[in-house]
Amino acid sequence: MTSPNPLRPNNFDLLRLLAAAQVVLFHVLEHLQPADRLPHVLDVVIRSFPGVPIFFLISGFLISASFESSTTLGSYFRKRALRIFPALWLCFFLSVVSVWLLTDLLQGASAGGLAVWVFAQLSVFQFYNPGFLREYGLGSLNGSLWSIPVEIQFYIVLPVLYAGLRKFSLRASRWLAGLILVFMLLSQFISFALQPLTNTLIWKLLHVTALPYLWFFLLGVFAQQHFIRLRHLFADKLVLWLIIHAGAVAVTYFLQLPYGSNNPFPLTGLSLCGLSLAFAYSSVTLSKRLLGHTDISYGLYIYHAPVINAFITLGWTGDAWVVMAVFAVSLLLAWLSWIVIERPAQSLK
Repeated sequence: MTSPNPLRPNNFDLLRLLAAAQVVLFHVLEHLQPADRLPHVLDVVIRSFPGVPIFFLISGFLISASFESSTTLGSYFRKRALRIFPALWLCFFLSVVSVWLLTDLLQGASAGGLAVWVFAQLSVFQFYNPGFLREYGLGSLNGSLWSIPVEIQFYIVLPVLYAGLRKFSLRASRWLAGLILVFMLLSQFISFALQPLTNTLIWKLLHVTALPYLWFFLLGVFAQQHFIRLRHLFADKLVLWLIIHAGAVAVTYFLQLPYGSNNPFPLTGLSLCGLSLAFAYSSVTLSKRLLGHTDISYGLYIYHAPVINAFITLGWTGDAWVVMAVFAVSLLLAWLSWIVIERPAQSLK
């Protein structure tokens, strides 16, 4: 008889959806500037749960488990490719259609410029933004896709990490904990010591590497590997971790340290990770009851920026209704992507 999986059931699908929703809400409020602006305290609350670090933690937790269950390295990368690229390519196609319908910017681009851009978007360089799109919307067709190359770097790092940890066997956990600490400190060095380089090409390229964010991913790997022993710290302790995270945010807020960025100060970064795991393992059937087997979080994340850009181009900004409109359109596209592309691709795993 097969023993039950200690990692299941969980609420990771729901947590990913909430993380994506936070990113969408943050971008809508920042770029479309609804007339009914939120009070400052609600702005702090929204920023206190940054979605991207949550994605990176979940990625480390679940993808390390997937890697351990993969029979070959080829099957591991095949599963990762099927998760990322089919929906990404559909999103790119629809984004190009929106630009073509709303502007004449594509007609004025050179064939070589278009070819480089298409190659970048369909491969692993989604952060590349061509000059001919600088006048469209926010100046970038889909700025949220900067995290895709980072995720792909995580996928490549993971097999190398496991190969290295096997050499240390009994001391592997200590080495992994040490790596988490090293990359946590490196992330802060990048944030503070290298701040004079802000807006330079070096700074921008550094922030589309895994270096500032790798400690979140590694922390997810560590939590997954030791979850049987660590589960009691998080299971059904959502309220406790919510209080801990609120305290951490309060401290970093009053010390004027980053708490709501993609690379938050470690105090809030760690409490955010703890809160995420507590959410995932409290009332563990909640996600299945609400979502079933539907996972539209990835679609919501990749589609919302093109929708925002279309709204800006059409002049639909400054009103409170745009918040719900962006969510409605993005959720519809995410659901269609799940039905037409993502779910069929998942079945090929």
